[in-house]
Amino acid sequence: MASARVKTAMIYLEKKKNKNDEQPAVFMYSSIYLGVDDMPVTTKPSKVIEARRLAMKEIETILDEFSKFNKGENGKWLVEPDRITDRLDVKYCIPLQGRFIKKWKRKGYEVKSLNEICEPREEIIEPSKNSPDDFFRILTITYAGRCLTEEIRIGKEINYKKMKVVRTGDIVFSEYNTFHGAIGYITKDLDGALASGSYTVVRCINEEDSMYLWSILRTTEIRADFLTSAIGMGRQTIDWDDIKNVKVPFLPPTKRKEIGKQILDAWIAERNAQVIIENVNGLLHTEFDVESEDSKIRFLSAKPPK
Repeated sequence: MASARVKTAMIYLEKKKNKNDEQPAVFMYSSIYLGVDDMPVTTKPSKVIEARRLAMKEIETILDEFSKFNKGENGKWLVEPDRITDRLDVKYCIPLQGRFIKKWKRKGYEVKSLNEICEPREEIIEPSKNSPDDFFRILTITYAGRCLTEEIRIGKEINYKKMKVVRTGDIVFSEYNTFHGAIGYITKDLDGALASGSYTVVRCINEEDSMYLWSILRTTEIRADFLTSAIGMGRQTIDWDDIKNVKVPFLPPTKRKEIGKQILDAWIAERNAQVIIENVNGLLHTEFDVESEDSKIRFLSAKPPK
């Protein structure tokens, strides 16, 4: 049985008394806690209790708001009839995408859509066909937005027929996990790594804005805009056509550069810290022989299988 937890969509319809009756405005509410409070059996009891408490509280809120709707009041849950001619999902019928654009502009900030800022970039290779005996670094992106190339594969063992080569300065979106923050920036040490077809690779027209763009794209509001643009409710996926019209605010150039420098400096400091830790490990090995091949074999022989 699949373990996916997808919220149930409930639709309550009333049949027209007369076929000429006009469609009135409707009530829609997107729950946060209701529908996901049936926790897995392994969940600790206190967490289950809290989930049920939040769901029951949300039920009260929904009923209260629905009562206001029935009394003719207006609210964010009110959907005009022209919004329900094609789709009935809440994220489409209650359009919140770009809801802060007017506020950003009133404050004097420039606002641009992604297709004004960057453009898709594809450098495709077929490793198993063209470079079967070469070794390649395989790109992954964490929810924290960090790019990793921990896996090395020989060309003929790469399962995907076509792979995308990423280059320094690229911004890479995970097709499945952009909403979780899996948007990466390619630094010099990652140049030439391979990404599967489930990644969208773009490049800033003004490369100096790349780090700033990476930062603003990973904010909660912009990721919510990505979600609104996505297809599906269970496993949302994105491609360039889905997100290219999402708009983002721009700080003045000097502040954008400052943000980019701060992030790059932080990454350099992080790498330097890792080098220090590795050097300490090397020192301990020199003194005590604790990282020898024999130690590694002993560890692997004692390690239980996954």
